[in-house]
Formats: sequence, C-alpha cells, structure tokens
Amino acid sequence: MNYNFQQAIKLVTDVDPIEFFNGETVNIDMGFDDKTITILFSGSPDGTVTIKGKFPRASFISAKLPVEEYGCEVCYEEACKQMLPQGIMMVLKDYPEAKEKHKKDLEEAELLN
Repeated sequence: MNYNFQQAIKLVTDVDPIEFFNGETVNIDMGFDDKTITILFSGSPDGTVTIKGKFPRASFISAKLPVEEYGCEVCYEEACKQMLPQGIMMVLKDYPEAKEKHKKDLEEAELLN
C-alpha cells in the first residue's frame, strides 16, 4: 500500500464537526498500486456516524453518538479516535470479499439475461 496516513489525518482534522454532524461526508482515498479504495466517513444531525466503503456490496459500521449531551466537537473527536481506525480496517478487509460477491452478482445477472 502506498498510502500516506498523514493525508487522512489532515483530512479529518480539517473537517468542521458541526458541518460533519449536519450531513457532511469525508471521502478518504486509500491508494494501492493498482486501485484506490474510497472510505466514506459521514455524520448526521441525530448523531449517527457511519463508515463504509464506496464500492458495491460494501459493509458498514455505524453508531449513534450523544451530540445533544456532549456537543459536536467532543463526539467528532471520539468518532475519529475510536471508530475511524476500526472502520478503515473493516473496509480494507471487506473489499476483496465484496468485490467477489459483486462479480458473482454480475455473472448471475448475465445468466438471467
């Protein structure tokens, strides 16, 4: 993998937590020699944070954080520290399996036509 994790850190630290919890999605591109896998890191006004791959059949994780109680800044920081590393690893491990499932979906659709 030829990815600079400093770029991802800068990307997430430049995000305004209030905008994040108002629906902003951060696209984190993980570059490999032959492809780029994009990880979507998004928030919603109710405090839900979701991390998923931007590819067919991608798995996702999500959690509802107490933004009303602790505020956007604290919840965003915790999401970056606790959820994001786990989410990135999940997406990277999920990609080969999701790619195979999608390939089979396409093959089955081809057979039906």
